[in-house]
Amino acid sequence: MEHATATPSAALRLAGNASVELGSSGGLHVLHSSAGRIPLNDVAAAILLMCDGRHTRNDVLKRFWTNRGDALGNRQINAFLDAARSRAWITEGRGHAHS
Repeated sequence: MEHATATPSAALRLAGNASVELGSSGGLHVLHSSAGRIPLNDVAAAILLMCDGRHTRNDVLKRFWTNRGDALGNRQINAFLDAARSRAWITEGRGHAHS
């Protein structure tokens, strides 16, 4: 499987076999992937929903760092995106994302 190098301005997309199901009013969020159903917390679900080909790693970092202050740092967001990429939940590469 080919993986593009992670760059802050590369478009993020859910992998072709992945989708996010949001729970209703406090219900469980779930990532559906080839590995099965993976439960997600609110932040993980929100980050994965930004992986729509229109947003970049920088966009995700800006949104969560600005809105959450010290509660969620760049290191944790990058680690989550790296893990999601290594598990083939998302792809990161060329696309129509804006900077």
